Amino acid sequence: MIFEANLELHTALAEDASEGCIWFKLICAKDHLSGRRRIVRVTRTDAKGRSMSPVYCEGLYADRHYAKRWLKRSLAIDAKDEMFFVSEWYRLRLGIDEDSYAEIPIRIETYDSESVLWQLRACLQHPQIVVFIASILGIVGTGLGLIGLGLVLIAIKDIFGPGLAIGILAAIAGLVVTLFGIIQLLGRNKLA
Repeated sequence: MIFEANLELHTALAEDASEGCIWFKLICAKDHLSGRRRIVRVTRTDAKGRSMSPVYCEGLYADRHYAKRWLKRSLAIDAKDEMFFVSEWYRLRLGIDEDSYAEIPIRIETYDSESVLWQLRACLQHPQIVVFIASILGIVGTGLGLIGLGLVLIAIKDIFGPGLAIGILAAIAGLVVTLFGIIQLLGRNKLA
């Protein structure tokens, strides 16, 4: 599903600053996000109409309990019907430098069956280093496993006929996956 709206920007609660989520108070998305932890792709357009790099994270519905906790800790006079609460981590990645209470045009995309690729991207963009490192280790480990499988298949090419070709492909795929993980690790501090 795709939701497009101009939402009033607010800073997430302090206890949510290192969580990998953005809270949305968007009536049309209530049934889709409420009580679920969906991976969403959030994009926004800048003042010139260009689409910024997307952010992948968990999208949570900001129900009345969240809004009530937020209102207790802020100087806002009243809560609007369409708001979103974003930590500094995701604001920077979305290229948002506006102050709170600014209306930001955003696009929220979700799928009913979550994509493994979206989940991986959400982990690679997560603010907590432990989630990021665990994801990198999984990627590099998978790559090294493919390299090992490829080398084994190359070694037993006399027993397994197509082993040489499959082994070379597996080793190359493993090298690509491993390099992808290393590049992600080295690019951690770059903003999207």
